[in-house]
Amino acid sequence: MNRGSKTSGVNLQEAAELTGLNPKTISYDFTHIRQKKESERIQKSEADIVNEKHVENYKRALAKMLNISAMGSKSTNAEFLRLTKLALKKLENVS
Repeated sequence: MNRGSKTSGVNLQEAAELTGLNPKTISYDFTHIRQKKESERIQKSEADIVNEKHVENYKRALAKMLNISAMGSKSTNAEFLRLTKLALKKLENVS
């Protein structure tokens, strides 16, 4: 089975090749990690859950940016860097 992981943006087969692990092992591990996260979420407050969802969405977006950047041009990478710096400045103003 050659499926991509929803959490990392990495294809299971590629991850297997990079790590030397069986794709089924990686899939099994991701499943258990997701189950553990879900049980932890049940114990948290609604505000914590909302914040975690935002962080997870950010991580997914960042992983996609990094995947594109790895195959992108210098101008693409420069634009990602510009946007990242802009976001950091906005975060500094929020704190």
